[in-house]
Amino acid sequence: MKALKLIIIAIIMAGALGGLMFLSLGGDSEEKSTPEQEALYSKLKTKIEDHWDDGGWSLSKFNDDYIMLNKQKDELGRQYFTSLSDQLNTVGNRALYQDLKAAYASPTCKRTDIEPFMSDMDRFLQKAPGFDKDKLIKEMQATYTLYNQVLALATTNFTRTPSFNMASNSFSPSFHTFKNAQLKLARDIQGSEYFDNIEKINEVKEALNSVPSRLDDAENVFMNKLANLIVNAYETDTLSDRRSRFVSIRKKYNDEFNPKSNSRIELYLRSLPLSD
Repeated sequence: MKALKLIIIAIIMAGALGGLMFLSLGGDSEEKSTPEQEALYSKLKTKIEDHWDDGGWSLSKFNDDYIMLNKQKDELGRQYFTSLSDQLNTVGNRALYQDLKAAYASPTCKRTDIEPFMSDMDRFLQKAPGFDKDKLIKEMQATYTLYNQVLALATTNFTRTPSFNMASNSFSPSFHTFKNAQLKLARDIQGSEYFDNIEKINEVKEALNSVPSRLDDAENVFMNKLANLIVNAYETDTLSDRRSRFVSIRKKYNDEFNPKSNSRIELYLRSLPLSD
């Protein structure tokens, strides 16, 4: 036991001695810069600031500065190269964000106005590692996704084809369920934290405002087709309980489309004898 304690003490002392030797040799101390590196750093820092003074985004401008820094990477040294790369990435990211937001703010904004910026953002991220987690990048990506959701909703075909099963006295699908899902999607889009980025776009306003009326139109077409399927099936039905079965399917129909009803359904019910 005593021997084991002595071994442990020896290991600890050896580690401490190694640490002292490491520190005496400089350890992982920061890289020392030369006067030439400091002068080059100052020159390139000012050059980047002047280059982006107008605040506007340009992929070619970003690429030029990126190439410039990488050509002088060795002359700058790791510390100064990293600092200038961060400066370029930050200013480029901010410029891209501001120009993209300005494009979304235009009432006449179209997809063709946005896609070049998103393409530039992909190229920017290839040369700016770690910026995929930046809050401005995430906002741009989320806004673009939201914008595409609106455009997709604008072209969604709300038409549904009804089916009636005489044996089970039931119909499908439920247009009511489908309608509520589409209305919820429109509400969720408008409730997004990034919706204010795109809410001024005419195309977005028109797309979202048209959803309720487009759904109503599609629902009316669905109702009429379904009513015809039901009545046509019952007109050829010879079951003794035809009236009671029709009363049952009429209730399902009216519950589905409440407060709407269908004249053909009502007329056919009145044509049926009170007892079969």
